[in-house]
Amino acid sequence: MAADNHTRMSQIPQPQRIETLSYSPPPRGRPGILTAVGIMSIIIGALGMFQNGAGVLSMGMFFVFANRMAAATTTVAPTSTTTTTTTTTTTTTTTGLGLNQLAVLLNGGEACLSSLLGGYLLVCGILLLLNRRQARRLHLIYVAIKLPLAVIGGLTYAYWMTTVVRLGSASSGMTSQTAMLVAMAGGQVLIAAAYPVAALIVMTRKAARDYYSGLAQG
Repeated sequence: MAADNHTRMSQIPQPQRIETLSYSPPPRGRPGILTAVGIMSIIIGALGMFQNGAGVLSMGMFFVFANRMAAATTTVAPTSTTTTTTTTTTTTTTTGLGLNQLAVLLNGGEACLSSLLGGYLLVCGILLLLNRRQARRLHLIYVAIKLPLAVIGGLTYAYWMTTVVRLGSASSGMTSQTAMLVAMAGGQVLIAAAYPVAALIVMTRKAARDYYSGLAQG
């Protein structure tokens, strides 16, 4: 009987020793507003990169075509003078279509910078969704670059449109519409600055600062 009791006791599973595990608490969940910023950064960055890249390409093709057109249509008119005169002439460098070359170059340069900045914003959005702690700082750098570039882009656009309007006025008697150009340039500045301002507001909120502080400590 005692042997049977001993056998039954040996068959009862013995309690296992439980060892406590040391682990770090999981990081706090990413606020939804930051997720939205990451998605918008990817979309806006990709669109800006390809749209402005296409603008640079088309502007370069236009510049080459205009210069070739100018070279093909340049003629030298014979002149005859009976008296000796001295003439002072002020000239402005233009393309073959009569547009100011400086306006063309400024517009193309601004589009090139905006395309590069669009690629930078795309990377910022990807890093944000990957929970990289440098994403906040990179977005703030983007804001610091994009806001002045938006103003420069508006001024460049106004200068470009002024040359176009002046060309139209010289050829068809149109009058310059300064107020319309200013309104169009101002609207472009507001559109270009809308997302950087929104990103700046989000990244400086307490929820964003606390989230990235937690990532840095983790």
